[in-house]
Amino acid sequence: MINRNEFDSLISFLLIHKDSFSLFSQDFEIWKKSQNSFHLHSGIFCEPPILAAYAAEHPDRLLFLIDSYFCLYCLILFQEFFDSDFRHCRFLTDQLSFDWLFQPNFPQNLINDIKNKIRLQDHYSFDKTDDYLGKIYQKTVPKSIRQLRGEFFTPLWLADELSNRTNQSFEDWRLQQQEKANFQNQNRATAEKSFLTKKKVWANSNDWTSPLFSKNEKLNCKNYPKILDPSCGSGVFFLSMIRHWKEKKLSWKDILTLFVGLELNPVSVLMARVNILLELFRDFSIQKRQNAINDLADQYNKTLKPIVPIYLFDTIRNVFLQKEDQSSNFVKDNDFDIILGNPPWLNWDQLSAADRNATKPLWIQYGLFNLSGKEARYGGGKKELAALILYLSADRYLKKDGFLAMVLPQALFQTPKAGEGFRRFLLPGSQEGDFSYLKLIEINDFSKTNPFPDVNSKVATLLLQKSDKPTEFPIPYFISKKATPLREKKWAEPIDQNRKGSPLKISNQKKNPDFFSSSPNIPNCHINPTDSTVTKNIYQSSCSTEKNYCGQKVDPINQDNSNSLNFPNNETASINLTKSSNSDNLGHSGKIDHSYRAQLGANTAGANGVYWLEILEQTSQSLIKVQNCFDVGKKKVELNQAELESELIYPLLRWKDVDEFYADPSSFILIPQDSKTRKGICFERMKEKFPRSLQFLSNYETILKSRAAYQKFQARAVYWSMYNINPLTFAPIKVVWRRMDKILRAAVITTDIFLRKPIIPQETISMIAVESLAEAHYLTAMLNSNEIRNKVESFSVIGSKGFGSPGILSLLAIPRFDPSNHSHLILSQSGQLKWEQKRTAK
Repeated sequence: MINRNEFDSLISFLLIHKDSFSLFSQDFEIWKKSQNSFHLHSGIFCEPPILAAYAAEHPDRLLFLIDSYFCLYCLILFQEFFDSDFRHCRFLTDQLSFDWLFQPNFPQNLINDIKNKIRLQDHYSFDKTDDYLGKIYQKTVPKSIRQLRGEFFTPLWLADELSNRTNQSFEDWRLQQQEKANFQNQNRATAEKSFLTKKKVWANSNDWTSPLFSKNEKLNCKNYPKILDPSCGSGVFFLSMIRHWKEKKLSWKDILTLFVGLELNPVSVLMARVNILLELFRDFSIQKRQNAINDLADQYNKTLKPIVPIYLFDTIRNVFLQKEDQSSNFVKDNDFDIILGNPPWLNWDQLSAADRNATKPLWIQYGLFNLSGKEARYGGGKKELAALILYLSADRYLKKDGFLAMVLPQALFQTPKAGEGFRRFLLPGSQEGDFSYLKLIEINDFSKTNPFPDVNSKVATLLLQKSDKPTEFPIPYFISKKATPLREKKWAEPIDQNRKGSPLKISNQKKNPDFFSSSPNIPNCHINPTDSTVTKNIYQSSCSTEKNYCGQKVDPINQDNSNSLNFPNNETASINLTKSSNSDNLGHSGKIDHSYRAQLGANTAGANGVYWLEILEQTSQSLIKVQNCFDVGKKKVELNQAELESELIYPLLRWKDVDEFYADPSSFILIPQDSKTRKGICFERMKEKFPRSLQFLSNYETILKSRAAYQKFQARAVYWSMYNINPLTFAPIKVVWRRMDKILRAAVITTDIFLRKPIIPQETISMIAVESLAEAHYLTAMLNSNEIRNKVESFSVIGSKGFGSPGILSLLAIPRFDPSNHSHLILSQSGQLKWEQKRTAK
C-alpha cells in the first residue's frame, strides 16, 4: 500500500503523468527490460480511486511511475545535500533508464514540491542507526511488489554487526598468517604469545558488539580487504564499512576502490549510489562536498564509466545490464576477500519460467537440486534463490581463504529436505572429483528479534570461509534476544554426521552425546513423574542399528515411504484396524520397524471451503443435511446447503482442535475418495451410489479443476480427487500433533461418538495409526516429554511447516509399544491419566 499521507507528492506526480505516457515511452520500454526477472503485480493498491482504476488496467506503467518518482526523490535529495544544480547530478543515473527526468519540459512545480518536503524533513538524517533512503523506498514502493522482487532491506544495526564480525574474522586470519610466516625467523613460543596478546578471544564471549580492534588502531596489514555485495539493494553493508574505513582515516578516493556492489534493479542501483555518497561526504563542509562532486562529475565525463562502483548487473547470469562497454571487466573472478549481503528471498516456485530454465543448470551444478520428483513435490522443492546466490558468489568471486557472510532464511539450516543440498557446503572444482569447502565459522539466529517486520520467515546470518578444509563441528550457534546486545551461545552440528546435508541440531553442550544413550531418567512428561529405572529399557533399545523386539532382531529404519508395517522373521500379523464404512480394507502385514512412521492428514489442495462441512441435521439414516464452510481458507466459495450421503461424511480434526494429550474435532469433511487407488471415486460409482454428493460437487467443478495440485498431479483423475488419503487415514485410533507449532504436543483421537466413524485430521496435522488405546497413550506420553520436545526443537524450525512433519519420527526412533514391557505400560497409564483429565475438563 502506498502511504498517501507521507507522500502527497507521489500522488501529484502520478496524476500529472498518467495520461502523458508518450513523454517517456522509450524509457518505459528500457525499464521493462530491466524488470524481466520479476512478475509485475496486477493488484497495486493506491489512492485516489482514479489511480486505482489505472493500476488495474496498467500495473506495469504505474509501477514505472512509482519507481521514477523514487529516483526523482533520490536525485533531488542529492542536489539539496550538495547544493548543486539538478542536472549536475545526472552522472548518478549512468543510463539507468531514467533520462526523461532531466528533460527540459519536465514539470518544475513537481521538483519544487519534493524539495519543500525534503527541506521539511531536514533533507537527510545523520543518525548512524538509520538507512534513510531504504526506509523511503519501502514506504514508496508497494509491499506486494517488494515481496515479488524478494526485496527485504537489511536494518543498519544488523549490517553493522555482520560486517564487524566478518572484518574481525578476516583480520584474525590475516594476522595469524603473518605470525605463521614469522615462525621461521623467531621462536615459536614468542610468536604465539605475540598473536594471543593482540587477539581477543571473541569466540568465548557472548557480546556481539565487542570490537577486535580499537577505533584508533591501524589495521596490521598492507592492504585493506576488497568487498563485494552481490545483491546490494540500498547499499547498507557499504554504509557500515565506509564508517569503519573513515575511522581509519582513509581518503574518500581510496574508499571507492575497496568495494563493488551488484544489483539487478536499476532503482536500487541509483539508491545505493546516492546513499554511499551521502555517507561518504556527510561530515564535509558544503564547499568540500561541491569540490568532491565536481571531481566525480569531471571523471565521469571523461570516461563515461560508473564513478560509484555499484553496477546494474545480473549476478546469476554474470551479465552487465548497463549500456556501457561490456568488455570492461569491473567484477573479476576470485577477486574479493570478503562477500557480504542479503540476497533476494525467493524460492523456485516464485521464479518465472524463463528464469527457471536459465538458472536450472546452476542449481544442478551446485548440488541444490538433489531430490527425487516425489520428495520435491511434497515440500522439498521449495529451494531458496538465496542459497544459489551464496554458492555462486563464493565459487565465482571469493578468493581462496576469503570470508562470506549473508542474511538467510533460518529454515535453510534445519529443513530436512529443502535445505539438504545447501548444507553440503561443497563447491565443485573444474575437474571431476575436485572441490573446495565452505567452512562454517558460526551461525547467528535472529528468530526472536525479527529484523524484518514484513517477513514471516525466521532470520539467521551465516559466516563461512572458502577453504581446503571441511567444517569442524560443532560450531557456535548464537541466539540473539530482543533489547540486549548479548547472545545466548549454543552449539550446532549435523544430526547424522555420516550423511551430507543432514539438518543441524542445536544443543547447549559443545560435546553433545547421543540423546537416547545419555538419558538415565524417564522423560519428564507433563504428568506425575515416574520411576527412573523404566527409561533404560525404552531408550537403550533404540541406540544401535540392530534392535531387539520381543527377543528378535529388527531391521533398521526402512527409508522408503511405504505404509506397511514390518514384523520380524517375515511373520504375518494384523494391525487389527476395523474396516471403515466405505469398505476400505485396513489390514496389512509384513516386517515391523523398531520405529514409528507418520503421515499427514487429508488434503483438499486449497479447496477447504468445498469439502469442509457444517452439519445442520440428520434427515434419515443415510442422509445428512449440511452446508459447506464457504468462508474458510484463502479461496472463498459459494455457500450451498444440501442433503448428502452420510457414508462419505467424516468428523474433521482441524489444526486449532489439537491440544496436549487430547483433541476434539470441530467440523466435518466430505471424502469422495478411493483410499486404495488414492484417486477420487470414479464417476460411475459416484453417479450410482452417491448422486447427491456428485451434484453438490458439480457446483464447484471450475474451482476444483483450477487447483494447482490437481492440474499438476491428477489432471486425468476425476476433478473431486483429494490428497494424502490412504487406508491408514481411516484408522479408528490415531496419535496426532500439529505440523506447525511452537512445541510438539501430541494427542489421542478415537472413533467419533456422533457419526461412529474415525476422525480424519486435516493436512496441517501429522498422524500415526496405532493398534490400541494403550499404545496411543504410550506414544503421547513419549512425544509430550520435555526430552523429546527439546530434541525436536534442536533440529526443527519452530513454527515452520516442517517443525512437526512426519519425517521427525525417523530422527527420534521411538521403539514400538510392547504390552509385555513394564516400562511401556507405566508410560501408557500416565498418558491415559492425562488424557482423561483433559477430556473431563473439555
